[in-house]
Amino acid sequence: MKGISAIIATILMLLITVALAGTAYLFITGTFNRYTSVVLSVNGQQTNCQSSGGSLNVYVDNNGQNPAGAVTIDITYPNGTTFTNVCSIASIPAGGTNNTACVRGLGGNSGTGLYLIAVHGGGSSANGPVSCNS
Repeated sequence: MKGISAIIATILMLLITVALAGTAYLFITGTFNRYTSVVLSVNGQQTNCQSSGGSLNVYVDNNGQNPAGAVTIDITYPNGTTFTNVCSIASIPAGGTNNTACVRGLGGNSGTGLYLIAVHGGGSSANGPVSCNS
């Protein structure tokens, strides 16, 4: 009898360990997918200022695993004035980049200098600088 109960105890311990490991795996993968489904960033290397149209050409990356959907863009001007929802991007595919031209000179603000871009969409937000020299 003692040998049988030791085997049963070992099997039960193995089953409990496998069940706990499976539960932990499902919890971790579910949690990580929630946080990485949409990851936005301002692509500063490709962002430029168009002097002819008076606009900032803003590129936004989605480094996440799901499409971003609608993305809104806020601009903080070099003088510190912030305008929200200046422009938007209809959608950004997973792992992709999209861009839009945002109007420069809202409320009489424009000029050269460092603009701060804030993007919001798909449960993600990001900030990035845009340098405008024209």
